[in-house]
Amino acid sequence: MESAGRRIQANCKKPTPRSGHVAVTYGGLMLVWGGYTEQLNFSDANETGHQMWYVGDDIYLDGKEVWCYNIEAKVWDVWHTRKSPPGMSGSCAACIGKHMYLFGGYYKNGNSNELYRLDLKTKVWKHLKPEGMPPSPRDKVTCWSYQDKLVIFGGFGPPPYNEDDTNRTDEWQLDPSSFWSHERGWNNQLIVYSTTDNRWSYVKSERHRPCPRAAHAVAVIGNRGYVFGGRFEDVRMNDLHVLNLDSMEWVGSIQPASEDIPTGRSWHCMAPVSDRHLLVYGGYSSGRPTDCKPLNDVWVFDVENHTWHQQKSLPSETRMWHTGVSGADLGEAVVYGGCSNDLLDQDQRSVHSSKCFHFFFSPKSLSRLCAEAIVSDIDVLGSELSFLPTMLHRKIELCLNGRQKDESKNHSYNLRSRSQSS
Repeated sequence: MESAGRRIQANCKKPTPRSGHVAVTYGGLMLVWGGYTEQLNFSDANETGHQMWYVGDDIYLDGKEVWCYNIEAKVWDVWHTRKSPPGMSGSCAACIGKHMYLFGGYYKNGNSNELYRLDLKTKVWKHLKPEGMPPSPRDKVTCWSYQDKLVIFGGFGPPPYNEDDTNRTDEWQLDPSSFWSHERGWNNQLIVYSTTDNRWSYVKSERHRPCPRAAHAVAVIGNRGYVFGGRFEDVRMNDLHVLNLDSMEWVGSIQPASEDIPTGRSWHCMAPVSDRHLLVYGGYSSGRPTDCKPLNDVWVFDVENHTWHQQKSLPSETRMWHTGVSGADLGEAVVYGGCSNDLLDQDQRSVHSSKCFHFFFSPKSLSRLCAEAIVSDIDVLGSELSFLPTMLHRKIELCLNGRQKDESKNHSYNLRSRSQSS
């Protein structure tokens, strides 16, 4: 995607539909940054109101904007940050303390290997320059946050800087289709950034290392980092790997206890919905190029029993290159954005989404249920709001605001584990 160097402005109260963005949770909020969307014409721009860079047929969304979704109230706000990175797609992000860290991605100049930190209080970005050898540029990369560390895995981009190091245990595999331009390929590097020392370090793990991949999904439960799927060469995988985040050793690939498992995929999302369950939703299927398609299936994996359980009668819309995060409570996951048709089909216009899906694995909190009950019967109870505690009163006002503005864009679904359905 090449930049035409042009910006537009307008006014809007909800984010532009997008794919390839990042999303993290912070204090009951889902923070959304970056990604790209289809080019808008001037009439669209005046109605939707964002600053965006034109990039051929696609637009990298403005790096100054961080969209904040109140998960309980289902209402959006926007932060206009300062000293921001350029708009990118395929980056990875995580929160550590009062900061959001952003690494890598793809923008108008190609792959990035820059590291940025957003102060979530002042809304000011800092372009970090850590000690040690930086990772090579890459996009469709993932990361975990654990204690004071940002742990980066995989991605797609040029060869690693330490390609000739005979002590390397990671791999980089050339994508043959990139021979006509700059060499790019898949890697399985495991790289740690210490927020305490401001330093990069490379993990040399010879046992159980997953094969190179990009557009995979990761999640954390306890001290375990999970990797599911992703693309390597012409294969989109359905393997699940585990990393011990204390020792930084790969535990190995989990063998499912049954044959009922998800198909291979990339550009999907994964998020914890309990202290032993992971949600996987959507993505782009494996197979021959003519058979690959966006997916709408929802799966829950039990990390103790090693069983997959497919959820029924859930979203009918397909999604690829969307995001999924844990909700306000551990028993909830929120999926946002992505493309609802085949992103790789050059014969059709990509349909990017701005919808949120809420998946509930356990009951909502009592205060949340109370707020929702009052909102649903506000015509009768509205005159009594002044008697409520201040925090609950504010929560109800937010819920009312969210219901009035964007009710049609949010959908909720209940999940079941295998034990619950038997």
